[in-house]
Amino acid sequence: MTTDSKEEGAPPASNAALKVFGTNELAEMIFLGLPIRDVLTSTQRICREWKAVIEGSLPIQQALFRKPISDERLMYRELADGAAD
Repeated sequence: MTTDSKEEGAPPASNAALKVFGTNELAEMIFLGLPIRDVLTSTQRICREWKAVIEGSLPIQQALFRKPISDERLMYRELADGAAD
């Protein structure tokens, strides 16, 4: 994510701010806190970088039901269901 400040009179961003707000992990955490409907519809349309973060994030893709959750969780559930019989 880039944070180029092209507005006239805007102060230059500090290196620390660029490092923090330029990380995909922070955007990922924010997007995971949003309602799924917003992530599916509006959030991806804001900019290409946000869309790339959403498409490239395994946790977000799992939350959107586009990718399966790991097999370990499924195996645990099958074992738990089998023990109830």
